[in-house]
Amino acid sequence: MRTTLKAEETTVPGWDHKPTARPSAYMLTWKFRGVMVLCIGQTHPLHQPLSPTQQAFLRALQIPEDRFIQPSTAE
Repeated sequence: MRTTLKAEETTVPGWDHKPTARPSAYMLTWKFRGVMVLCIGQTHPLHQPLSPTQQAFLRALQIPEDRFIQPSTAE
C-alpha cells in the first residue's frame, strides 16, 4: 500500500481525516472495522456501502471494490 501511495504521489485519509502516505497496518484494520459482508446464497453483498475512505484504502491496495465483496473461487 505504501509503495503504491509513494509511486502515485498520493495519500489516504489517516487519523482525524489528515492525509497520510504512510498508513499503518493497525490503521488499515481500524478503517475497515464494522464492515459486514452478508452471505446470501452465492452472493456476498455488503450490509452498508463502503465509505470513501475505505474505497481509497482499497485503491491504494490495488484491490477492486467488487473483488472485495466477490472473492474469486480458487480451485
